[in-house]
Amino acid sequence: RMNDLPMSPDKILEALWAKEASN
Repeated sequence: RMNDLPMSPDKILEALWAKEASN
């Protein structure tokens, strides 16, 4: 989900990997 809430680096990487895996 796309939002501007601050996230920890771990969460950012987790979201990025999840997006990559779904492609």
